[in-house]
Amino acid sequence: MASMAKAGNTTTLKIGATTIGEVKKISPLGSKRDEIDVTTLSSSAKEFILGLKDYGSVTVTINWYPGDAGQTAVRTAFTNQTTDLYTITFPASLGATYTFYALVMELPGPEVGNEVLESEIVLRVTGEANLGTTASGGITALALSGGSPAPTFATSTLNYYVTWTSTTSTTITVTAAGHSIDLYVDGVYFQALTSGVASNAISSYAAQSSKKLEVIVYEVGKTPKVYTIITARTT
Repeated sequence: MASMAKAGNTTTLKIGATTIGEVKKISPLGSKRDEIDVTTLSSSAKEFILGLKDYGSVTVTINWYPGDAGQTAVRTAFTNQTTDLYTITFPASLGATYTFYALVMELPGPEVGNEVLESEIVLRVTGEANLGTTASGGITALALSGGSPAPTFATSTLNYYVTWTSTTSTTITVTAAGHSIDLYVDGVYFQALTSGVASNAISSYAAQSSKKLEVIVYEVGKTPKVYTIITARTT
């Protein structure tokens, strides 16, 4: 029987909806459980039960390049102390992703010598890590207070634009029952959304300015979907 093994090249890592560039290696994303000693004086031998799962830390080796958008997003997450969604997308032939929330614990600069500038990012997983092999259902309704999305919303359409004239802020309302929903503005984590509830105001729209909104939705055990909305004030 022919082996089903696959090479790891073409695997990508994203923070939010932004791909982290120049990734060379991702350490194994493993899991373990605590053991809880429940031995009593009447026990004939040591007795244990299992505790909570712990997905540990993920170490990412990169070619250090400060101009990369993904590496910049990781530095911002470290500075802002945010918990971000990370997605490992395996080669297309596998049709699988790992999604997990994590804190950036370590972000050292590169080791300098007569060789490639490398660095390591250490991500501490918080909560569940999910292996997805089928796509999440996605958004069922999308609305912005600043204007109507174009083209007309459809769950299978992932890219939209919205324009308005004088409004300096907007909110976004996403309906995706049973999904986790995260909103990023210009590549920076903004907030976790509740299905059917308006976001906080996204402000600071100067005349003739724009912002990129990225909404990431996923169901447990499924691969995420990313919806991109380009918003612009035209006057």
